[in-house]
Amino acid sequence: MDWGFLGGLPEAERKAVLDRMVARRFRRREIVFHEGDLGDRLYLVTKGRLLARVLTSEGDESALALHGVGDLLGELILLNGNDRRSATIVALEPSELLSLSAADVVELRKMYPSVDQALDKVVADRMSTLLELLQEARYLPADKRVLRRIMTLEPHFKTDSDSPTEIRITQEDLAAMAGTTRPTANRALQRAEQAGAIGIARRRISIVDPALLEKLAK
Repeated sequence: MDWGFLGGLPEAERKAVLDRMVARRFRRREIVFHEGDLGDRLYLVTKGRLLARVLTSEGDESALALHGVGDLLGELILLNGNDRRSATIVALEPSELLSLSAADVVELRKMYPSVDQALDKVVADRMSTLLELLQEARYLPADKRVLRRIMTLEPHFKTDSDSPTEIRITQEDLAAMAGTTRPTANRALQRAEQAGAIGIARRRISIVDPALLEKLAK
C-alpha cells in the first residue's frame, strides 16, 4: 500500500491515525464531494484515480487535476478548518479512500508532532506545485504546458508492463489542466505524435518515447 503522508510516520503514530480513519468506496463517476460543500473531512486515496473539477464563470465544468493512490483530497481543511470545498472530486474508476474528520485532524496534530509535520509538508508541497503551475502559465507556451501535463499524469497510469504507458483522459480535460483550449491541445498532441513521442487514440494518449517527450516539453 502507498501510505501517502502516513508513510514517514513512526508505526505507533500511523496506527493512531489509521484507527480514526473511515474506509469508503466509490463507483466509477460517483462524486466524493461537490465544489462548495462543507470541508469537514480529509481523504487519502488508497485505490483508483479521481478527477478534480471546477465550475467556470460560464457554468461549465473544467478539469483541474488528477489524483491517485497516496494523494490527499480536501487538504485545504489543514489551513482553514471547516471551509468550503474548492473543487468537485469524481471517481474516474472504482476507487477506495480513507477519510478523517476535521476534528480528528486537529486533535491528532496536537497529540503527535510527527503527524503535524507530515501534514505541514503536504500543504507546503501543494503550494509549491501551485506556484510552479502559475510560473508555467506565465512563461511557457501552451503546447509545452500540454506536454508537461502528460508527463505529470504518467505516474498515475504507469504499470509494471514494458509497453507504453497509456493515459486515459480526454483532450478536453487535458487542455483544461494545461490552461488552454482543446484545439490548441490537439495541435500540440498532433505535433508530438508526428515527432514520435506519443500515440493518440480516442480518450487515450500513449507515451511512446518518454525521453523525447521530456525534450519537447522543455
